[in-house]
Amino acid sequence: LMMTTWPIPADTPGAHDAYGNEATCKTQAFFMQLGLGAPFYNLCLAIYYYLFIVKNIRPSRNLERCMHLVCFLFAFGTAIAGLTTGMFGYAAFWCWITVEYNIFRYFF
Repeated sequence: LMMTTWPIPADTPGAHDAYGNEATCKTQAFFMQLGLGAPFYNLCLAIYYYLFIVKNIRPSRNLERCMHLVCFLFAFGTAIAGLTTGMFGYAAFWCWITVEYNIFRYFF
């Protein structure tokens, strides 16, 4: 349901099968933004495996904690920032960062 048009506000022109409201739209946008933390975890795992397997270095616990912290801070930080600043809304195909804040789509 998160990647459908259902959460889009029902009165949005041009949105097919939109049955939601502003709250459902912002909820979809929040969770979509939160999901962008997954590529950071993939990057951190690649770095960890590279160090461990290729370089034969056992990464420290501090590095592991730092990797977790970076992933969580980015995902939750940008999702909460988008929610509190009002950047989330209808964005052409689903709810995410609106056209007014288009530049943040490249950074978030």
